[in-house]
Amino acid sequence: MKRQEIEELFYGKRHQERRFTQDFPILPDVWFAYAEDEHEDRDENGRLPLLLTPHNTSDAGTLAGALRRRLAAEDITTGRPQILYNESVVLARFSFHELLRIALPLSDWWKRVVATASKQQWPREEIVKLAHSVGEHKPGRRFASGDPKLLKKFIIIVGAIECDRNGNPQPAKATSDAAT
Repeated sequence: MKRQEIEELFYGKRHQERRFTQDFPILPDVWFAYAEDEHEDRDENGRLPLLLTPHNTSDAGTLAGALRRRLAAEDITTGRPQILYNESVVLARFSFHELLRIALPLSDWWKRVVATASKQQWPREEIVKLAHSVGEHKPGRRFASGDPKLLKKFIIIVGAIECDRNGNPQPAKATSDAAT
């Protein structure tokens, strides 16, 4: 994807820019790096180096251990991603899929916006079910999990990047809020 395309997913068109990233656990530059066809730091398995900051109630060693446990539960066929830590941050090399399946579900944001705090696994069927409920959500009605607008934006961004990575770029109107 071109950087301008993904910036429009985050901020909207130039004349309708809106700030949305402050409540999101992944900075825009990380999304931009995964959206690029060729990134200078990407390894042969499509992994990029990420600095992960633990929640203020945890520490880097605990976060690294949780990442390793989640990684062990996933079916990784291209070698184990690197996970290192010091006293304040974790360095992990993750593919786009690994970022979404391993790291993101450990975030406080995921627990608040996507899943209940007690949910340990997040099978594909549950993700599809939630995506459908977001697409069908009507303003003013109670939503089962978090902020439906923020969740819808997340689905649009992930979907656009993944479609483009699979050689199926979506037209601009397919990534709009109305077409989620």
